[in-house]
Amino acid sequence: MPVKADDTLAAEGSPSLGAPLPTDVVAHSAGLLGSYRNYPVYSAPWLWRRTALFAPIAAAFGLFQAMLTGAALGDWSIAAKGAAFGIPIWIALVTFGPGLATFVRHRRWPARAERVGIVAAILAGVLVSFACQHLANVMSRALLESHRAAADTKRLPRTAGTTALIVTFQFGVFFSLGGGLALPAYFREQRRWREARQAQALATLTRQKAEADMKLTVLQAQVEPHFLFNTLASVHSMVRQDPERAEATIEALVDHLRTTMPKLRAEMGSAQSTLQDQVEICESYLKVMQIRMAPRLRYTIDIPEPLRSHPFPSYMLISLVENAIKHGIEPNPSGGNVVVTASLESRHDVRQLAVSVIDDGAGLQPGLGKGVGLENIRAQLAALFGSDATLSVRARKLSGVEATIRVPYVETAA
Repeated sequence: MPVKADDTLAAEGSPSLGAPLPTDVVAHSAGLLGSYRNYPVYSAPWLWRRTALFAPIAAAFGLFQAMLTGAALGDWSIAAKGAAFGIPIWIALVTFGPGLATFVRHRRWPARAERVGIVAAILAGVLVSFACQHLANVMSRALLESHRAAADTKRLPRTAGTTALIVTFQFGVFFSLGGGLALPAYFREQRRWREARQAQALATLTRQKAEADMKLTVLQAQVEPHFLFNTLASVHSMVRQDPERAEATIEALVDHLRTTMPKLRAEMGSAQSTLQDQVEICESYLKVMQIRMAPRLRYTIDIPEPLRSHPFPSYMLISLVENAIKHGIEPNPSGGNVVVTASLESRHDVRQLAVSVIDDGAGLQPGLGKGVGLENIRAQLAALFGSDATLSVRARKLSGVEATIRVPYVETAA
């Protein structure tokens, strides 16, 4: 593939940042208080809902801290002043990092750049929290020093171990409250979104294959009565005029049914058989048609023995043979030849099995290469092999048409 799955968020099928996540992407169901988790992490709706939940809690904590200080000093003016700077600082602590990460994500950068940017935003939020905490300490000391009851208060000395422990604890608090706890959810969301997209694509392919198999089943169910009707109608017209030919047609028809009906029933609803099975069906069909059309139809089957055991889609080759007779040989007053061949081809270093039906009849008529039957074959090939299989129909230089089915060639053990 030209683009790796995680090169860009678009390649991964990134969610819309303004809409709730699909149910198969949300990590776990969230209640009323955790409803922000129903949206993409670090998206605008996620930020507003998270802020609406955490900002009042942070403000309440800042107010409670200021009131404790005021009550301890017996001076409610200090509580009011402490709340004036403590509440905004605590709100900034829980919103700055997530807000910066949200700004980064809405830039829709390539996946790796976005992830690095979001982690950097959270760490920047932690640094801002340390700065806010330092500012709060400075302002708190200023308030305490202005209070006469605390004029002689001395700060207790701190050891290096105590300082490191306090800084580590503060980093954990600032990282957790500053959006760091959402980082695992952010990375899980990317993975779950990719998995959901892959599951959706697989379900689509499965549905398309099922539809193609259903069409194939319908065609297989139709082939016997359709072919029988036409052949018996021909026999009916021959009985009086050419009894021997009518008898030969019936014998060929019996051989055809004995050859093909077990195969068709065994393959009913199946998209795969072998090339040998499909060639036998075509050969028995051509024998019947050769007797019906007398000297106007001649055919040759030239399939190398090693290729006959290769897997090949059901009921596609006989459709091409029927088309060659119906649109090429029958309209041509002098009749013609039908040749069925197979060979190996290499295209862009990929080996393919190419099976062709060639006639020298009336030639390619307008719209003939885009009929319902041929389009159905193309749809089945796409469902089975994607872009690795093709059906081509082209006019030959002198006369007639060449139709070729190409499928991936798979080496089989001897």
